[in-house]
Order: sequence, then structure tokens, then C-alpha cells
Amino acid sequence: MNRTMKDSGVKWIGEIPEHWGISTLRRVATLYTGNSIKDEEKTLFENPENAIPYISTKDITASNGITSYDNGLYVSKDNNNFKKAFEGNILICIEGGSAGKKKTQLSQNVAFVNKLCCISSKNINSRYLYLYTLGKNFEDYFQTQLTGIIGGVSINNLKKFSIPIPSLHEQQKIADFLDAKTFQIDIIIDKTKQSIEEFKKYKLAFITETVTKGLNPDITMKDSGIEWIREIPEHWEPIKLKYVLSERSIKSKTGEEEPLSMSQKYGLIKTRDMDLIPNMTNSYVGNKIVKKNDLVFNKLKAHLGVFSVSNYEGIVSPDYAVYYPKKEVNVKFLEYVFKTTNCITEFKKRSRGIAAGLTRLYTNDLFAIKCGIPSLKEQNEIVDYINQKSFHIDSLIADKEKLITELETYKKALIFEYVTGKKEVE
Repeated sequence: MNRTMKDSGVKWIGEIPEHWGISTLRRVATLYTGNSIKDEEKTLFENPENAIPYISTKDITASNGITSYDNGLYVSKDNNNFKKAFEGNILICIEGGSAGKKKTQLSQNVAFVNKLCCISSKNINSRYLYLYTLGKNFEDYFQTQLTGIIGGVSINNLKKFSIPIPSLHEQQKIADFLDAKTFQIDIIIDKTKQSIEEFKKYKLAFITETVTKGLNPDITMKDSGIEWIREIPEHWEPIKLKYVLSERSIKSKTGEEEPLSMSQKYGLIKTRDMDLIPNMTNSYVGNKIVKKNDLVFNKLKAHLGVFSVSNYEGIVSPDYAVYYPKKEVNVKFLEYVFKTTNCITEFKKRSRGIAAGLTRLYTNDLFAIKCGIPSLKEQNEIVDYINQKSFHIDSLIADKEKLITELETYKKALIFEYVTGKKEVE
């Protein structure tokens, strides 16, 4: 069905149906930010009766707007120091890396952090308003309005954001239609994400089996004497890592070598290739030298699997640990061993520090760990097998991640088309 369109007067919205109006958020909603919370104001309950959840940005999932209300943090309903947002209100992050990306429509009353803005509808359908904020062009425009070092949009600026206004009846029709359509898309996205997680679990399982049992399923096994591994092939040697690895502690005298950084997703890569480049230091003098094929650990995050064999020569932070093989050993084999769930648990046990998140895996503690080590020839065969099989699995995962991105992009574009009237609900 064709209908007459007109220029909305807003570049990023474009044309809207002739009988629609155009307004601003300040005219259709009340906007206000929440409050930061002090330690003495935090109340933890398992089953709070006279309290409401306190929500921060991290409790909102960017991809689907789902909010977790069970972080265990609450404030008293009678505490008037905190602004409240109510069931049906919209929360949108307006500051930091998630600005404009994280948003949700509440299913219960909450108190909320000052980085979130509550949008409480006045004379507009709240569901239509929420869907409007999910549209692609709204998100794109929001990003163009970010200011400041950490990036943010002020409340006063957000209030000026334009919004197309159909009749209340048409708003409801659009909301019902888009809810049904986006629900179908979200089901596909969720199933695809579940499939990715299954692939990741399978990959970890086969790597664990291979680096602890070898490639021959008929081999005779023996007790390794290693609690976290248990049985290993009878010809493998249980050996402490201090007999396998040495620490490289050479430091850069000039700081002119290639700076390298650890990515939890990609391993050790050139700092200039990072998605988010960390604050650059004035001098790299004193940073640790890394050779190709060294095994590099972020000692603070070893228990999170943040370590990798280096494909480059360069320098890393003095806080990192750099190891090289003392005897004939394929360090990639060791990396695969170290990333198994049981070995990560061993790292956690041996890490030391004053508090969670501040623990370190020191070299002496790492070197005290025992592993089952086959011959270099068998290590190489195992690494080649894992590399080939992992490549296939990673390709399947990449295809599924691409599908998710395409579906999310399609969903945002679909929403924009209908909330601006470019497409009409039949």
C-alpha cells in the first residue's frame, strides 16, 4: 500500500508519512539520570521485601536489551536519595563505551546508576518509544553526538532528539507488529548463539582429550601422579614445568622494538593492531624482550587464560612473564595444555595476591606445576591435529557470528523502516 510521504525536516530520519507529526523526546517523555551508590548504601538481600534492585550498565545486555535483576544489590524502597525507574520505563546508557548501545524496557521497578538515563513516556506508547530507540538510525545518530574523553550524550542533548509521531492507534499497531517480527529474529539469534557455545565446548573438550590422552585411543594409560590430569599414556613423562621452560627476563635498552599487547580473543598481537589501543607510554625502555615462539603470560590474568605463544619479535609490559623452551618442546602444545579447564583451575589455586582480581601467577608457582609431556615428534603431531580441527571449528563459528551480525543489523533496519513509516503495517 502506497501512501504520501513528506520530509520530516530531520536528516537522519528522512521522510515520514504525510499525516504523521515530528516531535522531540522532551515533549513525549520525562528524562532523568540515576544515582551513583556508596558502599555504605549498598544492601545485599537474598529475598528483599522492602527493597528494589539497583541496576548498573553491566546488568543490561546490549544485543537484546535483557536486564538482570539478580546482581544481589538493592536499595530500600523508602530511600529517597535514589531516583527510581518503574516498570515499562526505558533505561539507556548515555556515557562510556556502551553509550547508546545498551538499552532496556524494565519489567519491574528499580534504582539505577548515573550512567543510565530513564525515559518515562508521557503521551506516547512506551513500547513504540522503546522500539524507536532500537532503530539503526537512532543508534547511528546517537554515536555522532558523543562528546568528552569517555564519550557521552548529555540529558539536555538527548531531550532534543527527534521522534516521528503517528497516532496512538498506529503506534500500537507498529509495536505489536515489530514485537512479533523481532521475536522471531531473536529466536534465530539465540539458537545461533547456543550453537556457537556448543562448538566452543566441543573444541575445548577435544583439545583437552588430545593434549592429555594423545592421538591413539588404544594406547595403554598409566597414573600420572598429577591430580588435575590423572591418567596419561604410559610412554609420556610427568614432569615439572621448571624442567621444560626458562624465563626470559631481558629488557629493552632503547624501547624501539615492536610493542606487543595481549588480547584475550586473538592472543599476543602487535599493539597497533588492537581494536582498542591502550594508552601509549612515553617510553618502552625497560619493557621485556619477546622472541618469536616465546610463551607470554599476563601474570594477573593467567587464571583467565590470557597467555599466548608469540608469532612476533618485540616487547611487552614489564608486568608480563616471558618463557622459552629449556628442552625440546613445542610451546604451542603447552599453550593448549594450559588452556584446558583443569589447568586453568590449577593456575587459580597457585595464584597469589591480596584480593580477587589482584592475584598473580608467579614463575615459581607456574614452574611447580606438573604436566604430561610426550616426545617432541608426538607434540608436533598433536599440535598439527588440533590446529587443523580448530581451524574448521573456528570457521564454522565465524560463519555463525557473521549470521548474528547480519540478523542484528537487519532487525535494527527493519525497526527503523516501520517506526519512521517508510514501511506500513498492513
